[in-house]
Amino acid sequence: MRRTHNRIVCCLGRRRHQKYFAAVNALNAHCKYVDEPIKLQLYESYCLPILLYGIDCINLCSRQIHDLNVCWNSAYRKIFGYKHYESVKSLMYFMQRVDFKKLYDLKRLLFINKIVQQQHAVITKLLPFFLMSDDICKLHAIYDVSVNTRRNVIKNNVFSQFENSIMLQIDL
Repeated sequence: MRRTHNRIVCCLGRRRHQKYFAAVNALNAHCKYVDEPIKLQLYESYCLPILLYGIDCINLCSRQIHDLNVCWNSAYRKIFGYKHYESVKSLMYFMQRVDFKKLYDLKRLLFINKIVQQQHAVITKLLPFFLMSDDICKLHAIYDVSVNTRRNVIKNNVFSQFENSIMLQIDL
């Protein structure tokens, strides 16, 4: 991490990707003959947390989000035998999952929701500045939620947004 102009820049770097793909390859080696839904569950339990670790409290740039999304999509392609140029969004939708970009948004919204409920003096003083930042306001507007929205409503709104994006692709 380095600090530039009142912003902290995070370098996710190759390290996260290496650990993620090491976990993916280890699962593939031990689960060759396991059914796809079970394999997906194992990926979600052991590999996805590597990609999601700590990202709920930092702002990633669009390139970083895209790179992590590519990693997660590659897991779906590996499990279900898709080619690298085939989209897995509709597969995710039919399996009642969301893509990495929506997972990132969901994690951030739930983190903000949890922070708002904290009764710590420092958090209480800094919270208004944090909540009024452009990216946080935009995030709340996209999913039509507030800081006091219940967790299950947030999850439903994120999934609905993903569902709408899938339906738009199907209509095209």
